[in-house]
Amino acid sequence: MKASTAKIIQIAATIITVLALLFIVVLVVSRSNLFDRGFFRLSLGGEGGAFETSGSYEVTEAIQNVSVEWISGHVSILLDDGDTIRFEEAANRAIEEQDALFYETNGNTLCIKYTRPGFSLFNWNRPSKTLTVYWPRQALAALSDVRIETVSAPIEIPEFAVQNTVRLETVSGRVDAGSLKAADILLESVSGSISLSDGAADRIQADAVSGEIDLTSAEARYIQAESVSGQVRIWLDGIDAFALDFDSVSGRQQVGEGLVQRSDADLRIAVDTVSGSLQIEKAR
Repeated sequence: MKASTAKIIQIAATIITVLALLFIVVLVVSRSNLFDRGFFRLSLGGEGGAFETSGSYEVTEAIQNVSVEWISGHVSILLDDGDTIRFEEAANRAIEEQDALFYETNGNTLCIKYTRPGFSLFNWNRPSKTLTVYWPRQALAALSDVRIETVSAPIEIPEFAVQNTVRLETVSGRVDAGSLKAADILLESVSGSISLSDGAADRIQADAVSGEIDLTSAEARYIQAESVSGQVRIWLDGIDAFALDFDSVSGRQQVGEGLVQRSDADLRIAVDTVSGSLQIEKAR
């Protein structure tokens, strides 16, 4: 009898613990607006089928800031010779109204989201979608900040320039940036790789957990990279000297020929890893 009572008490305690943890998770999520961002919409739609354009949009207002929140598929920003901001989404199948992207302009800020904000815990058939933004070259001078956040969607920007900050963040997608010019360039991925082929900024920062980091710059004053297990490679174009602060548990450091470490150099490099190695070379 005592054993049976003890077992019942144990089961009850387990249930209470699970409910308490669930309550905490819901509380944290609700305060973080993750439901609005679509993080907890379950999709079994997959990547099957060819992607076809399902919606085209145009913005004529003067825009200084851009914010994109995307879940799965692919996000890219391309420069365009037109005079208006255009963007389109493509899906692997026909989409319904509730699955279409949502956008709004708030003052001089353009916000684009994967779907209209709202609470939806389960969606068993959400399509995978790509987003392509066409930005007028003539409008670059007025652009201040760009922020793109994705969950499992790669981010691709071949060429772009802003006055202040470019921030590209993804969970499992890769970050593939070409020629970026800004005061600050911030790149972040958990398991995806990070690549910057031509970064011109006062500060370049790249953070990854297991993904590799490749950074190339000819004009940066400060480069910072953090990785747990991914390798960090930094390519310097036209820069011969730098000050280095490398902190790692077991990662190795390699500096290529023709490069000099000097404490008074104009370029400062700070890299932290656990097991990831660091390689600094002259750009090819």
